[in-house]
Amino acid sequence: MFNKQVMNAIRKAVRPALKDSAEVFHGTETPDSSGAPVLNYPVSADFTTNCLVEFLDQRPVERVAGQKVTVVVDCHIHFPAGSDIRRTDRLKVTYSLFDQVTTQTFEVVRILAPETYEALRTAYCKVAD
Repeated sequence: MFNKQVMNAIRKAVRPALKDSAEVFHGTETPDSSGAPVLNYPVSADFTTNCLVEFLDQRPVERVAGQKVTVVVDCHIHFPAGSDIRRTDRLKVTYSLFDQVTTQTFEVVRILAPETYEALRTAYCKVAD
């Protein structure tokens, strides 16, 4: 196991690799007229942070549970360790792909469980509808 000083050095060393940026919008659930929960997002971002978008192959990855597809994941987005990224977040990400700068909105599908030795916080995301 790494000691705290080593982990802090690793976290500092990986930060320059986070060349993309994300505006993070924390979603809140409120009931609609029928009582079903609906996610609502603020007009302005809760905060902006550096990140790194890692696209998965040419097609989304499907996670199957039983007989149905439960989650479609388009990419992994990596954030600094300890970032306040939540399962209900929407991310407006600006990234460079083949020297072309693009801004795209993603929804967080899953966040890898934080560990005491995490160097990056990783979120599985899909393109927002």
